This record gives sequence, C-alpha cells and structure tokens, in this order.
Amino acid sequence: VMTATAGWLAVVGACLCFGSFGVPIKSDRVREANVHPFVFQTYKSFWVFTTAWLVLLWRPFHYTPWGIVSGIFWVPAGAAYVVGVEHAGLGINQALSSSMIVVVSTIWGLLVFDERVKSIPLSILGMVLLAAGNSTMAYFSVPTRPSSADPGSQNPGLEKRSAGAVSGLHQDGLTDLINGSDEVGAPRPPELAGEDDSGGLLARSDPADRGRDKPRSMTLGLAASAFNGIWGGSVLVPLTLSGSSSVGGIDFVLSFGVGVAIVTCFLWVLFAGYKTFRHEPVPGLKFQELWLPGSIAGILWSIGNFCSMYAVIFLGQAVGYSSCQAAILVSGLWGLFYFQESPRGPVYWALGAFTCTGGIVLLSQFA
Repeated sequence: VMTATAGWLAVVGACLCFGSFGVPIKSDRVREANVHPFVFQTYKSFWVFTTAWLVLLWRPFHYTPWGIVSGIFWVPAGAAYVVGVEHAGLGINQALSSSMIVVVSTIWGLLVFDERVKSIPLSILGMVLLAAGNSTMAYFSVPTRPSSADPGSQNPGLEKRSAGAVSGLHQDGLTDLINGSDEVGAPRPPELAGEDDSGGLLARSDPADRGRDKPRSMTLGLAASAFNGIWGGSVLVPLTLSGSSSVGGIDFVLSFGVGVAIVTCFLWVLFAGYKTFRHEPVPGLKFQELWLPGSIAGILWSIGNFCSMYAVIFLGQAVGYSSCQAAILVSGLWGLFYFQESPRGPVYWALGAFTCTGGIVLLSQFA
C-alpha cells in the first residue's frame, strides 16, 4: 500500500512539473529572443544532465548505456515539444502529446512487458478515459478559423492564432515549407518587439499585438506534438529494460542525464555541420535572454522526470507513465486561464478534464 501511495504522490509531482515547464517557453523574453527550438532544448538538456548528479547524494554511482537510448528518445521529442508550443499552443500541445504517450506506454506496459494489474477491463477503461479526456481537451483547445475580414489572417491556409500563442521561436524554414511564407525568422518590427523585456519572465503581450505576430502553422504544431508523444512515449522504456541489472530504479536518472548530454552534443555536431554546409549561421545560445526561462523549464522538467521515474518504478510503465500525462490538467489550466488559448469554450474543456480525472481514479483503484 505504501508503495502504491508513493507512486501516486510521484504522479502528482510529475503532473505539476510537466504541466508547468512549458510556460517559460511562451514568455515575452523567449518570444523576443527569436530562439531556435533546439537551442531552448539545449538548456533543458543541460539541467537534466546537471541535476542528475544529485542522485549521488543518496545512491552509489551506477551507469548503463541504456541511458543513451533514453536520450535518443527524449532530446528530439523535447525539441518537438518546443515547436508544438510555438505553433499549436501550450494546452493543445500537451493534450495531444499526452494522448499519444498514454497509448504508447500502454502498449509497452501491457503488451510488451506483461505488467500485472488488478482488473484488466477496468484498467483498460481507465486508460481509454484518460486518452479520451486528453483528446477532448485537445480538440476544444484548437482555435477557430478566422473570418475573411480578420486582419490578422493574411494567409488563408493558416489557422487563426490562439490568443495566447505568442512565443517567437525560430523554425528556420520549416514553417516556410508548409505555409509558403518567407516571413518566418524575420526580425520583429520595433513597435512589436519593444526595447527591453520589462514585462518580466511571465509577462503576456497585449492581445492586440498577438494577432500581428509572425505566422504560425497549426499543421506543423500538431505534427510536432504528435511526434513528441509517439517518439517520446518510449523515453522510460529503457528504465524498465535496465531493471534486471544493478542500475535499475532511480539510479537510472544519472544514466539518463549522461545519455541526454551525449545525444545533445552529437545532434549539435550534426546541426552545426548542416548549417555550415548550407552557408547559414549557427543559432547562438543567447545566454543573457534565455538563462532564466531555460533554467526554470529545465529544472521543472528534471523534477518531473525524477517523479515520473518513481511512478514507473512503483506503478509500472503502463499505469505510472500514462498517469503522469494528466499533466494536461495543469498545462491546460495555464493555457485556458493565463494564456487564454481555448476560444471554443471552457465547458467542453472541463468535460474532457473530468473524463481524464475519472480515468486516473480508475487506474488508481484497479491498476
């Protein structure tokens, strides 16, 4: 009983951290810095690597190459998460990603690892409700299409921007390919950029200015969110695979941190080589603008990672990691009430949240 209680407390901690770490991505400071998604991901990777060593305060040093496998799953998925927040918004990105992760985690846990549950039918029902609730919140977070008179919609192929999607992350041509636009990556006009970040880390732009922000692609945002969920849904599978060795359990945090650092450095080499080959400048780290929001995002995700690993250890891959996807409840509230990202109405979003919660309750009782 105590093990299950600890597992569900870990789920709560993971949800709070995973649901909030994306908030700094949408800050004015990040938006005005026009940062490349992989640059922001690098800050997250740095803090995952740094905080991983804290496990040595109460555990001996152990390492397994399985951490590199986790890094291969997490680093690209983490960069895709940043793209999803930029283009689709915080709420819908988390909702779609979480739904995909629930499905992937369930397949790994029940079908591959043959994890035992108290009641298979009720556990499956709980996971279905969890995924359905996440999907409902995702659907009703999608902005409505603009009217022809909407001055903020010069490109008829674009979805109308949600009121809160204001970060200015540079996509280096990805949006151009989908939208046929050459505006992505262009400097912000002085009247929009302002002279400083006087609004602070969580300051929101004036709603009138948001509609004139750079064009974004809902298609790219949804694709990035789906990739984050499908590819990133296997990030803790190596934790289970390493459980038969002396590196099982929370010791895996250190292996994961080292793996993330190795994969990030390797991708930087490929990224810089690609930019050099195309005679394009390599994006800078923009330390002055990003150290604070990047550190907050990285530390929050690291804490959530600790909690999610405990959840998987105590509850299993299918139940533990799937339940951590209730982080949508937290990120959805950020998007709904702070960034105002749900023009289709909070009632339907609340219905999805209620369904999601019901799934979690079923899992807590019968999984």
